[in-house]
Amino acid sequence: MYVVVRADLSLEQQAVQACHAAFEAGSRFGPRSEAENRESSNLVLLRVRNQDELFALHLRLEDADIQTAMFFEEDDDAGETAFATAPLQDAPRVFFRKLPMWTASS
Repeated sequence: MYVVVRADLSLEQQAVQACHAAFEAGSRFGPRSEAENRESSNLVLLRVRNQDELFALHLRLEDADIQTAMFFEEDDDAGETAFATAPLQDAPRVFFRKLPMWTASS
């Protein structure tokens, strides 16, 4: 699973919004099958600069039929803040290769 969060939010909000997106994806895409549970789970946390980059990546994934769950934060008119993909087998890394990993100094 990939989680992508906006870096133009405070560090605290980046952490919260990433968790919201992951929770939203878990709710939307449901539990994994027993066979999938035997495989290791991976979560990759990445960042984009702003909402425009978040939307652009989201649209590219949608065009490639990769399921995502976008999180919309109503507080402070933050809008769309992060999204998470459905769990991906043999993840199409081409979409994520150039994105920086999230760090506490983002």
